[in-house]
Amino acid sequence: MKKSTYLIIIFLLSSFSIFAQQESNFIKPEVFDLKSIITIVNKSITDASKKLKDNQTNLKIKEAEITVQTIYDLSGGGEFKLIAKASKKWELEKTTTLTFSYSTAENTIPKSASKIPVSFEKKLTDAIISAAKQWKESTGPIIGLEKDKFNVEVSFMVKKLTGGGVEFEVWGIGGDLSIDNENSAVHTVSLTFQ
Repeated sequence: MKKSTYLIIIFLLSSFSIFAQQESNFIKPEVFDLKSIITIVNKSITDASKKLKDNQTNLKIKEAEITVQTIYDLSGGGEFKLIAKASKKWELEKTTTLTFSYSTAENTIPKSASKIPVSFEKKLTDAIISAAKQWKESTGPIIGLEKDKFNVEVSFMVKKLTGGGVEFEVWGIGGDLSIDNENSAVHTVSLTFQ
C-alpha cells in the first residue's frame, strides 16, 4: 500500500474514534414524570393550608401556581417531562415552561403517591407556613393602605440520586450551595394568601 493510503486509513480511524467518544460523552438531560412531581407539590400545599387553618392564623391560600421547566419527550409517547438537570446550559434555555394554576375551592386531600420524599414535603410545607406567619406578624402600616394579600414564591429543584432515587431541594435550604447543581432546572410554587 502507498503511504497516502495509510494516512487516509489512519485519518478515518481517528475521526471515527473521536466521533464515537463524542457520542458516548453526550448526556441526555435528567427528566422525571411530570404527574408524580405535581402530586407531591400539591400535597405539600394542601398540608400547609391545613396547618395554617389548624393554627388559627386566619390565613388562607387563595391562589396557587406551580411552574415547572419541562421538555417534550418524543420517545416516551410524546409527553412533557420535568427536567431536573441539563447536560449543557443551552438546554435549560430551550425548556418549555408549564404553569398549573389553582384558585380557591374546597380543598380535598390527594391520595399519597408511593415513594413521596417526606423530607421535601416537610421543607416545602414549612417554607410556606413560615412565609405566611411572617406576613401575618409583620407590623408597620402604610399610611392610607391596609394589609390585603401577599404572594410567596418558593423555588425548588429535583435531583437524580446515584442509586436511581429522586431527591428534592428547596432553594435556600442547602440545595443551591453545591456546584453539582450548576445546570439544574429551577421550578417554583407561587401562592397568594388572603
